[in-house]
Amino acid sequence: MSDRPDNSAGAARDLVTQASQGDIASRTQPTLRDVIEKSEAEIGRALPMQMDKERFVRLVLTELRLNPKLLECSPQSVMGAVLTTAQLGLEFGSQLGQAYMIPFRSHGKMEVQLIIGYKGWLNLIDRNREIASVSVREVHERDEFDFAYGTDDYITHKVAKGERGAVVAYYCIVKKVNGGRQFEVMTMDEVKTHMRRFAKSKERGPWVDNFDEMAKKTVFLKARKWLPVTADVALATFTDNGIVSQMTKDEEPVVDFDEDAIFEGEIVETAADRSDREWREQAADET
Repeated sequence: MSDRPDNSAGAARDLVTQASQGDIASRTQPTLRDVIEKSEAEIGRALPMQMDKERFVRLVLTELRLNPKLLECSPQSVMGAVLTTAQLGLEFGSQLGQAYMIPFRSHGKMEVQLIIGYKGWLNLIDRNREIASVSVREVHERDEFDFAYGTDDYITHKVAKGERGAVVAYYCIVKKVNGGRQFEVMTMDEVKTHMRRFAKSKERGPWVDNFDEMAKKTVFLKARKWLPVTADVALATFTDNGIVSQMTKDEEPVVDFDEDAIFEGEIVETAADRSDREWREQAADET
């Protein structure tokens, strides 16, 4: 039997529509806080059973508080990011590294881009019983490192003692329960080429604030083709780096990958711009 949305789903949808039209701008609570709080039951329906609804909602509200620019974004894109992250069983927060809401201005309109973090992807893969392990590491210039693709492919990495020098490459190794193994390697130049192609801003955003994490995510996604496709992985692949519009769990998400909008968009302040100390101090008040 399929889940039936409760009455709060319709109320939340109406509130999103009003917020989009500016009908509740005079309320003392920020518009998006109203939407999130009214949608708590709907968010709970999207979450896996083992996750706490109240904690998840508090984390979302903390994101809104730490990053006021999110309050200027379209309610549909915020709710889309929230519901998708809930369905994936991930949580927001720069200290967790699982999922991010990135506000940006494109063609005069504020939207939220959902980014699944490197640790979020590892969380999804850890649930797959066919995978024994996934490891992603960086290679420094003084390390001993060699690899080859082909019929006798191999990869060896011996970490240098003492000062290792600058990072020159990243690699990902996927080991399966049946003994199979695959790996992918990307040089620093290849990672930076990818960054220049897909990063929305050179001044701020995940590639500036969390370069190492984004580099590891990039080589991991290159190795993703060797992984079994589960429902969670398929949803993450469909929505990662997109603008997701969705108001209720039962609605089919609409994902926008308008490259012109993304590449020309202006990144605005994110929670990752703040220090880890400030994040922990303020987040502790909410959790």
